[in-house]
Amino acid sequence: MPLDIDGTAVLRAIADSPEVFKDVDKDLTEFAHKIVVKQLKAKGTTVEHVRAIYRVIGGESFGLIADSLPDGGKAILAKVDKHNSDLGSADKARLREHLVGLARGVVDATAKQVARSKTVRTKQAAEGKAKAPAKRAISAKAYEATWDGKSREE
Repeated sequence: MPLDIDGTAVLRAIADSPEVFKDVDKDLTEFAHKIVVKQLKAKGTTVEHVRAIYRVIGGESFGLIADSLPDGGKAILAKVDKHNSDLGSADKARLREHLVGLARGVVDATAKQVARSKTVRTKQAAEGKAKAPAKRAISAKAYEATWDGKSREE
């Protein structure tokens, strides 16, 4: 039967006494990397979460973790910066740079993109230029015909 321990308290104790755990330093580094990446990829992660993680672990550590991401942080950015259309075609270096920029608070593309798209839609609606939905073939008049039961073949 596994014991329920306070993992955070144990990790704090390890961090406070690194000399006691010097033989497992490599394992601690791998675990720290793994736990940060897992938190960044967590379902509910937002830009605010990414920035909080950046503040807690520091810029240098965050940058190193971002550099180690195999996809350049694309999965994380797809979640926290959904409205940035440039990220689909960006290379890994650009993705990492954008992720670190978001974390530092230098880049705030999400708010700009959302605000821009809402502004454009609002202006179009106000000007009456909002596009009407395209008429589907199935709703065309030819498909509305009904059979009256009379044969017209002669």
